[in-house]
Amino acid sequence: MLYKIKICLMSFSLFALFFGAGCKKNEIYPSTVNAVLKQAKGNSVELKKALDYFLAQRDTLKIKAIFFLVENMRDKYSIIPEGANDPFQKTILSNWSETEAWEPSKSRIGMAFDSIYQITDVPLKTKIIRDINAITGDYLIANVEKAFEQWEFAKRYAPCSFEDFCEYILPYRIGYEPLSNWRNEACRKFSFLLDSLQNSKEVAKAIVKLSSIHYNAGMNKYPYPITFNELDKLHWGSCDHLAAYLALSLRAIGVASSTDIVPAWANRSSGHVWNVVMNEHGRFEDMGFHSEGGNDILYKIPKIYRTVFSTSQNKRMHYLNPNWKDVTAEYALPVSDIKVNETKKAKGSSSFLCIFNNREWIPVAVSEKEDKDFCLFRYVARGIPFGKHRIAGYENEGKGIVYLPVCMDGKSLNAFSAPVILKEDGDICLLSPDLSHPRKVMLHRKYPKYGHISAYGVRVIGGIFEASGEKDFSRRKIIHIIKNGSTHAISEVDLPQSTACRYVRYIAPDNSWVNLSELQFYGPDGAKHMGRPFSSHPDKTQQDLAAICDNNIDTYYTGEAQNAYVGIDFGKEVCINKIVYAPRTDGNDIIPGEEYELFYWDKKWISLGRKIADNYYLEYDRVPDNALLLLHNHIKGVEERIFTYEKEEQIWW
Repeated sequence: MLYKIKICLMSFSLFALFFGAGCKKNEIYPSTVNAVLKQAKGNSVELKKALDYFLAQRDTLKIKAIFFLVENMRDKYSIIPEGANDPFQKTILSNWSETEAWEPSKSRIGMAFDSIYQITDVPLKTKIIRDINAITGDYLIANVEKAFEQWEFAKRYAPCSFEDFCEYILPYRIGYEPLSNWRNEACRKFSFLLDSLQNSKEVAKAIVKLSSIHYNAGMNKYPYPITFNELDKLHWGSCDHLAAYLALSLRAIGVASSTDIVPAWANRSSGHVWNVVMNEHGRFEDMGFHSEGGNDILYKIPKIYRTVFSTSQNKRMHYLNPNWKDVTAEYALPVSDIKVNETKKAKGSSSFLCIFNNREWIPVAVSEKEDKDFCLFRYVARGIPFGKHRIAGYENEGKGIVYLPVCMDGKSLNAFSAPVILKEDGDICLLSPDLSHPRKVMLHRKYPKYGHISAYGVRVIGGIFEASGEKDFSRRKIIHIIKNGSTHAISEVDLPQSTACRYVRYIAPDNSWVNLSELQFYGPDGAKHMGRPFSSHPDKTQQDLAAICDNNIDTYYTGEAQNAYVGIDFGKEVCINKIVYAPRTDGNDIIPGEEYELFYWDKKWISLGRKIADNYYLEYDRVPDNALLLLHNHIKGVEERIFTYEKEEQIWW
């Protein structure tokens, strides 16, 4: 009842304002709308056509709706190819018979895009078409009318407020895609679902299933935004594409929806996007783009933003995205406020918090309050996920998130404070390098060992080394059983006594496979015994088998049958007293012969020198205590991660 009274009073006020005697049309538009009309120049006639259409209807909510769209239109635009014969567009319009491809290396469309990038000499050129200069009055009228029609019909599923309607149902676009007739198309395809399903999330899951659209990693390489209709024909896209498709589909049938975004993970590269759907209680629920509706959160979240249509009033947000709303505090994940001393910040500059994305510092948060002494960042996540999600673990994980306070000086970001660790318990620690207390460090990797890589080191536990003088191992001797998992790239075993044999083999433990990068055997004189590798798999070639004895832990041998084995025939009887083996790894270990450079952070990355590794670890003697570190391989690889050195170990952040 109070809500209805409020609407009636608002309606009376608007009618009195809009239709009072003697009013001119440019006087009845709000100043925010007039500012956009002035900017639209020649196309203002189209905007006025829509405005005047709804003013003539005297429907208060529709008038407010068209005002909302127009006053927030100035920063909306489409991104399209500059030329008519764009090779990327031609490629996606071809009849590709491809569905799901989670790995970039298995995506045919991704390979096609790679080829285009390689053969195209001219830099990629795009064209921006601003909505205020191109949108038509008829398009706006149809959009508003259809949005209201479906909103009314779907209220029993998600009774959202008018304010939420404006942000999450009414908008005619969700990103920078070309304008299209998506609302009618999506409504035609999916509106029937409202007749049979019980709630909005069930509707959303049904849309995912009916769409037959799959994730394809190669579509991350497509350089332009994609329309609803294009995605409908392709049947595959990136995470961004899939999330936009579902949000538009739900909006088209009157269910409030949007996309929530992690601009960058806090402990690895890339970011994440998922959908939110308004439920029958007027609250948003998160879901991923698959028929079960689950949302996979595997890495650490620093901030979560929701895509809205209105333009943020916080000018600092415009550096991130003017159409993002901070919703971190709406999720059940632990957050803290970070207060940073501002005395060293450039006067008048804006402050941000950055995370490291494996290559550079990426802004993820803007300051909420600034004065001459400090800036305040609100609702900053600590690295603990929300709900039942579990972080993909890795060895020596730092419990928290490293943030770097920076200021925007012109167009560049400059650090004005040391990095801070916001720990899981809410404690905050500064990482200020102590040059007066240098220390010695021993480094084994440049990137953390995630669960699937760590598993290779654990799955050797119970593995058996057998020696024999016979090829069929009819008489054999167990010379070693692996009792502990491998913590570093190479494991060395000194046998309690020398063993004479011609053949030695490694047998994988029960419920495991052979996954080895290296297998070496040494005699009492320290010399490595050479031989011919063999395995339990008769179809494996010598080229396959050579991976275990090529002195390169980046290559590996895998035998996928249980109780499989791999070994070496020395060609004659030899004496062995030392075993060296390496479980399968990922190329991020220290490799002998490769050149590395260690850096520490002090307002910029400062080199501690280059070194060519002569073992499977590196040693540096004068590393500042309490420093944030980064190790770079100058020979190969792209994965590298910030770390601290604590209790003689690398701790990864």
